[in-house]
Amino acid sequence: MLISKDAFADSAGLTLTKNDTIKFSTKGNEDYGSVTLRFKNLDLTKNPVLQIVQNDKIIESSPLTTPEWLRKLYDPGEYDLRILYDDNKNGKWDPGKFFGVHKQPEIVITINTKLSVRSSWDNLKDTIL
Repeated sequence: MLISKDAFADSAGLTLTKNDTIKFSTKGNEDYGSVTLRFKNLDLTKNPVLQIVQNDKIIESSPLTTPEWLRKLYDPGEYDLRILYDDNKNGKWDPGKFFGVHKQPEIVITINTKLSVRSSWDNLKDTIL
């Protein structure tokens, strides 16, 4: 990629002294896997949100509107799966409130099997809740 010397200026108005070239590369489609998850016994009336977790960090949080979830170009690796029943539809877990309201925390169900994504594979997993 060729960058013109006047493409950028800092807060003092200074620009590059000459044109510059930046080289970068990206991963190819074969470096990713596609993931299809099929859920059995999923109650769609409770606003389920699929949470994909790696190393105790939520990688992706996606509301489910059908019992099947599909993503292409997913990074290979081992992932844990959880289902959050999102009462207030804000896309995140809420702890509830004891004083005054007496509202219970939102329910999170951990799915006991891991999702293993391999590159250049169509990774399919049937999950029973």
